[in-house]
Amino acid sequence: RPDGTDLRQVTSFPRRQTLFSASFSPDGTRIVFGREGTGGEADVFTMNVDGSSVTPLTRTPRWDSAPDWGGVE
Repeated sequence: RPDGTDLRQVTSFPRRQTLFSASFSPDGTRIVFGREGTGGEADVFTMNVDGSSVTPLTRTPRWDSAPDWGGVE
């Protein structure tokens, strides 16, 4: 919940894998996050709020670690 109540763990990644910032989608159904990906570089992924359907969005040598659902300005 937005107020921080009713917390539950929705991820399970290997111990040494680095996770970066994350953001809920505007409709609250998905989470976008930065995680160690290709070649140890940070890539962007999405998943359902229950932790299922982890989907890579980027696979590049660029450092993509701070995704957000906002528009480009």
